Amino acid sequence: TKSVFTQPGKLKEADLLMVFGSPDLRTPEAAAEMYKRGYIKGVKGKDGRVVKIIISGKKGRLNQDWEKTEAETFRDIVVEKGVPADEIILEIEATTTHENIQNSIVIMKEKELRPRRFIIQAKPELQRRTWAHFVNDFAGEEEYFGKVEGINYAPYVSDTGRMDNEELALARKL
Repeated sequence: TKSVFTQPGKLKEADLLMVFGSPDLRTPEAAAEMYKRGYIKGVKGKDGRVVKIIISGKKGRLNQDWEKTEAETFRDIVVEKGVPADEIILEIEATTTHENIQNSIVIMKEKELRPRRFIIQAKPELQRRTWAHFVNDFAGEEEYFGKVEGINYAPYVSDTGRMDNEELALARKL
């Protein structure tokens, strides 16, 4: 697995955008923006459908009161922002970063999706953990996927310098 860490403005085109849920609703907004800018080519599955985004996440301890899962909530936001719903696949059972990736791999295999380059997107505080799991989990999948490249992309930076103690405490929980 080849790793590429990038900054805004230095993204490469990818086959698939993997978005990981959280209570931070800036993440799906950033995903929709990335889609609109044309960074995601998409990959065709066995049913002929082109998939551009996989959104993964059930609920965490900070959003148990949400009516829908993180993945469903994020999907609603990206669709509202102009992403076609038929280009999105949901994974709604994952409650950890490891499960986000493992469950997404299972779905890609079921749908016979074989992306080679991924953009990995989560809230900035989780990017390192998300990347570590991506590298570890895809290491054993070369027989199916071949050699893959991941682009670890934090779409925004939390501005902790302007937060008071209460906001910092909340940000640490997110």
